[in-house]
Amino acid sequence: MENLMTQTTEKNKERAIPKQKSNKKHSSQAKKESPKTLNKQMSKKQAKSDSSDKTSSLGKALRAAKTKLQSVIMPKRGISRNRQGRMNSVRITKQYLPSKEKLRASKRAKLKLRRPNLSPQLEFLKIADSEPNFNTYENRFQRMMSVQTPRSISKKLPKAPKDALKVIPLGGLCEIGKNLTCYEYGDEIIVVDVGVKFPTEDHPGIDSVLPNMQYLYEHKDKVKAIFITHGHEDHIGSIAWLMEKIQAPIYAGALAIKLIEKKLRERNLVTACQDLHACQSGDVVKAGKFSVEYIHVNHSIADAFSLAIFTPAGTVIHSGDFKVDFTPINGQAIDLQRFAELGKAGVLLYMCESTNATKSGYTMSEKTIGACFDDYFREAKGRIFVATFSSNVDRVAQVVAAAENYKRKVCLLGRSMQSVFQAAYDLGYIKVKQDTVIDLRAINKYKPEELCFIMTGSQGEPLAALSRVAYSEHPAISLKEGDTVILSSSPIPGNERSVVRVIDELYKHGANVIYNQLNDVHVSGHASREELKLMHTIIQPKYFVPGHGEYHMLYEHAKLAHELGQNWANIFIMHNGDVLALKDDFAAITGYVLGNDVLIDGSTRTLANTKVIQERHSLADKGLITLTFAVNMKNGELASDVQLKTLGFIFETDKEIESNFRKMIARQIQQTKKAGKPLPTFLASVSFRQKLLSYLRQKTGREPELMISIVHVNG
Repeated sequence: MENLMTQTTEKNKERAIPKQKSNKKHSSQAKKESPKTLNKQMSKKQAKSDSSDKTSSLGKALRAAKTKLQSVIMPKRGISRNRQGRMNSVRITKQYLPSKEKLRASKRAKLKLRRPNLSPQLEFLKIADSEPNFNTYENRFQRMMSVQTPRSISKKLPKAPKDALKVIPLGGLCEIGKNLTCYEYGDEIIVVDVGVKFPTEDHPGIDSVLPNMQYLYEHKDKVKAIFITHGHEDHIGSIAWLMEKIQAPIYAGALAIKLIEKKLRERNLVTACQDLHACQSGDVVKAGKFSVEYIHVNHSIADAFSLAIFTPAGTVIHSGDFKVDFTPINGQAIDLQRFAELGKAGVLLYMCESTNATKSGYTMSEKTIGACFDDYFREAKGRIFVATFSSNVDRVAQVVAAAENYKRKVCLLGRSMQSVFQAAYDLGYIKVKQDTVIDLRAINKYKPEELCFIMTGSQGEPLAALSRVAYSEHPAISLKEGDTVILSSSPIPGNERSVVRVIDELYKHGANVIYNQLNDVHVSGHASREELKLMHTIIQPKYFVPGHGEYHMLYEHAKLAHELGQNWANIFIMHNGDVLALKDDFAAITGYVLGNDVLIDGSTRTLANTKVIQERHSLADKGLITLTFAVNMKNGELASDVQLKTLGFIFETDKEIESNFRKMIARQIQQTKKAGKPLPTFLASVSFRQKLLSYLRQKTGREPELMISIVHVNG
């Protein structure tokens, strides 16, 4: 790779700087094109010996002119920002160039800068494999250039060799959630994880956010297998959507297989359920030219694995979600020895999660939470509610153990909590006494100090059990003073406001609320910086792609890898939809596919586009007014009074403005009659609509969405 970069740099130098021979030519032209006045002064210099001062200044002028004609000024880069702080497209400009370079310069001038995180396709920058100094803009720019990122400013992307491995992430990069990565070699594809993402407040009315899987749909005959690293929703939540159009075997850990099977059966995908295969650590699956090995790691769910993907181009390690836990609940620590063996044999690419790349130190062991639960269960006098992820089997197991220690019965709230608990119990991952878990209908048989509820909703989801209890919407449970509510989780980026609102509601009920900002009731399931350093050190990959995280997480992970000795040229910060081609002596972004979000609106599985979301935001911000006019088509008069309805507009609180608005409409109609204009035509006109909106804007300072309907009667 370094040889290729050196060759590219040398070629760029040749293109940017003319050869010495051409310099001489330009020099001779400069002499021929010198002004006549200069020639006269030259002759005067030869004729008069007493004009030495003039001769000296004349020589300087000639040398300056010669230098100007000989020099080739490189294009300058400029950067500007719009009001949103995003980088604007910037055109490369040029100063004077010799005539033979003008064509090349015009081509360079068409290159546009699309993102602040630039691709290495620039022809004019030599990437230095050293730590840039952030004190100057030039060095910060060089740093951004040296980390290979997508959206090349060059229109001509490098062509991928036929024997290269293609890495195509369709989700999970520059975001948290909907993880999906494709590995393609020749005419074969394997898929790693098919996740979903939580909708945020930026997605009103949206139930799910999926990765765009159009590329897989179009190449479904190439898909040889689907491999799942673990059973979290951000890794399996979209599996049913994929399996509706693709037939391929699915490989995953035992718990993930149970959860996937339930999802497929809910969508009547019985055929896909027949091709599910449970894997254990050490299992190797052959899928066409790919061989995939499952390697045990620790995470906040049982049966979590990293994948070693063996291809003709080299070995890839796909980390999945993990942390290094030497005292796990199930007693099985991460298999560092196997990672070391793979590193010694040689790893082409390491694609590693970056969720905690900004957090220093080590992530605490899951076992430390057990002591915290024990303290709170011992001190609590009333009912205890514990909200956590349903898939965090080890956390749920510790809550159950604490409840049994203090003679409390456990009631499970939430469908996903009940289904995951049952699957984990069947597999032996949760040990519980036969009479510990009770039905919701039996809670009235026990005293408050004898009850413990384990529920979903730790992320403030509006329909989850915790939110329904907090907002007094649960049909069987009402919070009261003396209850203890433990939120054993950390908000996923984007859910912070929802979580805070739920916490506020819990406080209003007089409950004792315990959450991670106040007490240590949660540990992450993701590796922190020291653990990431350990993995990089033992694996020693040739190329590195940080994954699973927001952009700042990916970037900090890239910096960490470089600090450990990774060449900047071999680090790729990618975006969803980028196509990275790899082999031992080649690595580059060679193309793009669709990598945008797919928004699912309701159980009808309707795809919501950007326009729909924008309209919903507009309705939420401005409100809606509907006007219905019934027009008698025989005489052209109104058959009844105008029907006015509003949603979210000020009329609901200020009847005087509504009354004046009605009067304004009546005046417009009277003026139309006097002018002899057809009433239906006027009511449907743009000018009438503009007058109404102008009036509302003048009186209220807002311009709502306006819908005008005309109903013809007696026609």
